[in-house]
Amino acid sequence: MAGTPQRTAFDQAKALRIRLTKTPIALTFVRLLAAWDEYEINVLKALLHYRPPGGAVGPPEERMFEYADEVFAEERVEPYPEKPRSLMYANPPLTDWFRHEAQDPDERRWTFEKAFGIELAIGESEEVRFAYHCHRDAWYSRRQGIAHGEASINMTPTEYRRADVFVCRSFAHLAEECRTKQMLIV
Repeated sequence: MAGTPQRTAFDQAKALRIRLTKTPIALTFVRLLAAWDEYEINVLKALLHYRPPGGAVGPPEERMFEYADEVFAEERVEPYPEKPRSLMYANPPLTDWFRHEAQDPDERRWTFEKAFGIELAIGESEEVRFAYHCHRDAWYSRRQGIAHGEASINMTPTEYRRADVFVCRSFAHLAEECRTKQMLIV
């Protein structure tokens, strides 16, 4: 150890402080993307409830819907009191029969586009939409790595802010797409 400099207490404290400030940012990033997933899944639930055939909405005079909280509620009900173990859901949870498509972001994107004509990517040109999907895929990979302990948790506030703005714009874009293309307010 003669050739390596010793770390001082100050250096050790500084390194610990840096790790402690980056950890909450990375964990908040994981929660942000989890909320994004949950929002898209809930929008799919609403679309499947109010627009089960998929495709475009009929004539303009067709009524616009605003989602109701009970569409997302997955509370169990007991239909047969004489059979206590025969619990059912009031509104069957999406994940029971649509599990794979709902959990996988690429399958969800395909379902939005093909079944409901809703484009998740923000942008007019093909290049901009491609860049959107590249950013999205990179952030999902990073989130998976952080959540499963396979990637570094080093994330700067600037990186988090970019992701936050991207996700918020995606929320607003999806809500507008549902309103204009499916006449559903989410």
